[in-house]
Amino acid sequence: MNMFESANPPVNPLANPPANPPANPPANPPAETLSPPLKVILLGRDGVPVARGYVMTTTANICHGRVVLGGEKKIYIQEVLVPNAPIYDGPQFGCSDFSDFVEGGPLIWLESRLQYE
Repeated sequence: MNMFESANPPVNPLANPPANPPANPPANPPAETLSPPLKVILLGRDGVPVARGYVMTTTANICHGRVVLGGEKKIYIQEVLVPNAPIYDGPQFGCSDFSDFVEGGPLIWLESRLQYE
């Protein structure tokens, strides 16, 4: 052995290939393996639907600088049904009704006033 040879030769990772390698493994998982967002209808104090959206599960449990507590969910508003309906525990981010969410946005809402679609 000369000074340029390694005491331990490099291991060839393909020397022992897997028994059934995938033909072309996907770079990203297929969409059907990802969980779809939980779609919800937000109910007002009287049980009337006031907005539609989805539960935000992939973000931190903070919304507009406030921690989301037990019994609450962070919701992304997609559609406002009653613009003058008051916001739960408002004002949130300076908003006291849904008129400020007609273009969408995150919001904290009571889980007991969510109807899952």
